[in-house]
Amino acid sequence: MTCDIRKTADGQFAAVICSRGNRAPKCRWCAKTSTKLCDYPLSRSHTCDAPMCDDHAKHQGPNVDTCPDHPVMRYF
Repeated sequence: MTCDIRKTADGQFAAVICSRGNRAPKCRWCAKTSTKLCDYPLSRSHTCDAPMCDDHAKHQGPNVDTCPDHPVMRYF
């Protein structure tokens, strides 16, 4: 279990927050653990990033996978 100590702006003790850590994200289309993020471009600097499992990922090329919501990408 990890714990963080939070302080106010003036450095006074405020709280101790403990958790079991981050859980692995789940696939958007099923309950399996996500292993990939969608690489479909939405703008020049952003991609879809939908979490998906191996079963729902569409392999497009080396290190490029898209989700079921996006069409096949064409590389020329």
